[in-house]
Amino acid sequence: MHTMKNPLIFEGLSPIQIILIVGGVILLIILLIVLYFTAFRRYLSRKNAKDLISTFEKHHAMLEGEIQQFYARLERISQLNLIYATKANDWKRKLIDFRQGIDAQAYSQANLLQEEIERGTRKELARDLPNAKKIITEHATQVDQLYDELKKILQGEEQGREALINARASLREAKQAFYSQKDSLDMLIEPFEKVFHRLEDLLEEVENTIDSANYQEANNMLQKQINPVIKEITKTIPSLSELCLEVNHLLPERFISLRASFENLAATGYPLQHLASNHDLQVLDDRIEHCREELKKLSIRGVEEECRLIEEKMKNLQASLQKEVEARHIFETTIDDAYLQETELSSDFINLCHALPKVRGIYLLDEEDQAKNDLIQNVVNQCGASRRVLDTYIHNTIKQPYTLLLSKEEQLQNQVKEGKEEISSFRAYLSSLKVDAEKNQHLLPQVAKKVAEIEVMLKEINNSSLINQKEKDILHLHELLDSLNETLSSLPIDIKKANALGQELNEKASALYEEVLSLKENEEKAATAILEANSYRNDRTENENRCLQAEALYQNGEYANAYALALEVIKQSALQEGRETE
Repeated sequence: MHTMKNPLIFEGLSPIQIILIVGGVILLIILLIVLYFTAFRRYLSRKNAKDLISTFEKHHAMLEGEIQQFYARLERISQLNLIYATKANDWKRKLIDFRQGIDAQAYSQANLLQEEIERGTRKELARDLPNAKKIITEHATQVDQLYDELKKILQGEEQGREALINARASLREAKQAFYSQKDSLDMLIEPFEKVFHRLEDLLEEVENTIDSANYQEANNMLQKQINPVIKEITKTIPSLSELCLEVNHLLPERFISLRASFENLAATGYPLQHLASNHDLQVLDDRIEHCREELKKLSIRGVEEECRLIEEKMKNLQASLQKEVEARHIFETTIDDAYLQETELSSDFINLCHALPKVRGIYLLDEEDQAKNDLIQNVVNQCGASRRVLDTYIHNTIKQPYTLLLSKEEQLQNQVKEGKEEISSFRAYLSSLKVDAEKNQHLLPQVAKKVAEIEVMLKEINNSSLINQKEKDILHLHELLDSLNETLSSLPIDIKKANALGQELNEKASALYEEVLSLKENEEKAATAILEANSYRNDRTENENRCLQAEALYQNGEYANAYALALEVIKQSALQEGRETE
C-alpha cells in the first residue's frame, strides 16, 4: 500500500525539489547518529556513573550506619554473654577486611567516577565505567549480605525487645483500667500497686536478660510470669467493682438485716433453732470476711462463686423466717377450729355407731358395709392420734417451729376432712337402703299388674301354642314376684338381693310385655288382612296358595309373616284391577 501512495507524495514536485527533500532526510539521520555517539552516549555514561555513585553511597552509609550499629550491639552483648564473644571477634575482623578490601576499592571507583564527571572526560569515563560497575555492584551485594547476616544473629534480641514493648504496653493499659475505677476499688489499691511494682521489676529483669542475650529465659519470664498476670488483671478488673461492692456493702448489709430479723423474732417467741444458731450466723459472717480478705490478697478465683452461695444462703434463711411468721399467723387463727372439727368428727362417728344397731335390725349389712365402717373408725382413730401429737408439740417444754405445728395441724385437718367425707358417704348409703326398699316395694304391684295384662293379652290372642310358649316366662315372673316379696318381708332386709331381684323382674316383665303387645297388634292386623285377601283367593291359583300359607302361619302364631303374605295378595290383586280398568 505504501508503494502505491509514494508517487502521490511527490506528485506536483519538480526533480530538484525531490532531490532536496531526500537529501534533507538523509542529513537528519546522519545528524541523529552523530548525536547518539557524542552527546547521548555522554549523557548515558554520566547517568550510569551517577547511579553507581549513588548505589555506593547508599550501601556505604548502610555499612557505617545499620551494620555498624548491629556490630556495636553484638559487641555489647559479647561483653555480657561470653557465648557471643567469638562471634563479635569474627565480625570485627570481617568488617575490617571488608572495609580495607572491597569497600576501599568501591570507594576509590566512586571517587574516580565523580572526578571524571566533574572533569567531563568522556573517554576516560566510558573506559572506567565497566570496571567501576563490577566493583560497586559486588560491594552492594556484600553489604546486603552483611546486613542480613548480622540481623539474623540479632533476631532473638529484636523479637525479645518487641515482646518486652508489648508487655509494657499491656501493663500500662491494665494500670489505666484499674485507676479509672479507683474510687470503687479503694480496698484493692495497695495490693494492686504491689502487683504493678512487682511486674515492673520483672520487666526490668527481662530487659537485663535480653541485654545479656538470654533470649529464651526472657521469653519464659514474659510468657509464664508476666503476661498471664497482666491478662488475668485485665480480664478481672471489669467485674472487680461489682465484687467489691458486694463484699464491702451489699452482703454485710443483708447479713445485718438477717441477724436483726432473727433477734426480733426470737424476742417475740419464735423458735428458730431449726433454721440457724448464733454459731451458724457467725460462720456466715466469717465467710463474708474471708471473701473480703481474699480480695485484698487478690486471690479472686472462687470469691465470686462464694459470694453467690452466701447470698443464696441468706435469701433462703430470710424466706424461712417469713414462712415462720406466716405459719404462726395461720396456726393461731385456725387451731381452735381444727380442734373443734376433730371433736365434731368424733361425735359424728359415735352417733353413727349408735344408729347402726337399729339399721342392722331392719337392713342386712354385709362384710363390705362393715369394711366401710371400719375404715371410718380407722380415720377417726388417726385423727385422735394426730391431735395428741399436736398437743404434745404445742405443750412441749422446747418450743417447736410454727411451720412444724402448722404442718401437723394441716395433717389433722386433712384427716378430719377425709373422715367427714367417709361418714357422709356412709350415711348417704344407709339412707339409700330405705329408698331402695320402698322402690322395690312399689315395684311389686306395678309388675303384678303388668303380668296380669300379659295374661289377658295372651287369652285374647287365643293361640294355645303361643300360650304354651310364654307360660314358662310368666311362671318365672311369678317366682320373681314371690321371691322379691319374701325378701322385702324378711328382716333384716337384704337390699342388695332385693335390688338384684327388682332389676331382673322389671327388665323381664317389661320385655315380655312389649313382646306380647307386639304379637297382639300383629295378630289383629294379620286377621284383618287374611279376611280381605280371602276375597281374592279364587282369582288366581297363586292367590289361593298364598292365602293358605298365610292361614298356616297365623295358626302357628307367626302373625307378622302371615300379615306380610296376606298383604302381598291384596296389593297384587289391587294392581291387576287397576290395569283392567285402564
